[in-house]
Amino acid sequence: MTERRLPEAAVSAGRMRKNRYLQQELNQEFYSCIEDIVYHPVVMEMKKFYQHCETDCYRHCLSVAYYNFRICKALRLDARSAARGGMLHDLFLYDWRTHSEETGDDSSLDGLPQCKKIF
Repeated sequence: MTERRLPEAAVSAGRMRKNRYLQQELNQEFYSCIEDIVYHPVVMEMKKFYQHCETDCYRHCLSVAYYNFRICKALRLDARSAARGGMLHDLFLYDWRTHSEETGDDSSLDGLPQCKKIF
């Protein structure tokens, strides 16, 4: 008896559905890691400051958080902490390009003091 095989397109479509489902699960897990901070009013203030080119600080941090999460997930590290740290790593709420000129403060950009006050 000959073995019946599914057409390659059907196999590919099945893999795509499975990958899409796994992607959705990962995205939901990612957002559950940061949901208590991502809509916090102070964190939302990051949208007022540009980070790189046309990307505001909020979007930059969200991207860093997502890639931190995915990399740590793949390496079986603490993906939750990595996501949260990525989301908050630039929580300094000023334009880093002009801050030292305006204040005379040459300290490194560090979101940690702000995070400690808020969270």
